[in-house]
Amino acid sequence: MAEAVFAHVLQKNELEDRFYLNSAGTQCYNPGHPPNPRTVEICRRHGIPVSHYSRNVAERDYYEFDYMLCMDSSHLLGLNQLKPEGSKAKIMLFGEFDPQGDRNIVDPYFGDLDEYERVYQQVSRCTEAFLKHLSSA
Repeated sequence: MAEAVFAHVLQKNELEDRFYLNSAGTQCYNPGHPPNPRTVEICRRHGIPVSHYSRNVAERDYYEFDYMLCMDSSHLLGLNQLKPEGSKAKIMLFGEFDPQGDRNIVDPYFGDLDEYERVYQQVSRCTEAFLKHLSSA
């Protein structure tokens, strides 16, 4: 969901040509599969297309991306432990940018559509705040 929301915000602000986005999991059990149908439904309600297929984080990601934004502290810990020496990616909690102070973005997998909507709202807030952070840096 985060990649789709981020891409949508970039497109809305005519910034899509300045970013390369890709989503990956730290424990992707079904690589190559489409997103959960509840993710697709919430994004559809907000007019956001979803075309991502799941994949695991790869070593090259640490070199290709400037930022690796994690959903929760366990992802942050895992990605930092695997970070190759000399790689450039800044690994951060995406929730650090949530103006409401929710540092962890809870995986809604076991929740209902309301939980997916809550995550959508949090990811939207974080995306806007992260872009403001980049523009002020």
